Amino acid sequence: PVRVLIADDQWLTAAGTTAALESGDGFELVGVAESAAAAADLAELEHPDVALVYAHVPGGGDEAVRAILDASPDTHVLAHSGATDHDEIVAMLHAGAGGYVVRDAPATKLMAALRGAADGDTVFDGVADAGVLRSLMGQMHAANRSREALITKRSRIRRVMERGELDIVFQP
Repeated sequence: PVRVLIADDQWLTAAGTTAALESGDGFELVGVAESAAAAADLAELEHPDVALVYAHVPGGGDEAVRAILDASPDTHVLAHSGATDHDEIVAMLHAGAGGYVVRDAPATKLMAALRGAADGDTVFDGVADAGVLRSLMGQMHAANRSREALITKRSRIRRVMERGELDIVFQP
C-alpha cells in the first residue's frame, strides 16, 4: 500500500481526505499532523511514501515540506491547496514538493496524484492553475539567463588570462 501522511489543520478537510483514502484500495494512512513541526515528527517516526501538505498548515506549507524531507528524505511531498494560492504553491515547490493537487479534487484524482507521487512522478495532472506554471517557468527562464550571463563572464575572463593580457601594475 501507499503510505500517506496528511498535514492539515482543518479537521473537516483532513477527515474528507482520510475518508477518500480509506475508500480507495492500496492506501494506508500513517497519520494526520496539524502543524509543520508535527508533520516532521510524524514523518521521522513513520517514513511515509507520500505526504499531502496543506499550504496554510501552521508553521507554513513550505516549512512543512522542508521539515518532512529533512526527517524522511525518501518521502515524496504533494502541495495541497486552492487554485488561487499561487505564491504558497510555488514556495512549496521550491522547498521540494514534487507536485500539486487542488483541495477540491475528486477522490479519484487525489488518489491518482498520490500514487503518481509515490512512484516519483511530478504531479500536476491538469489540476495546476496556469498561473503557477507561468510563475515556475518565469523563474526557470530567469535562472537560465543568470547562468548564461555567468558563463559569458567566465569565458571573457578565461580568454584574457589565456592570451596573457593581464599586466601587474602594482605588486606589494
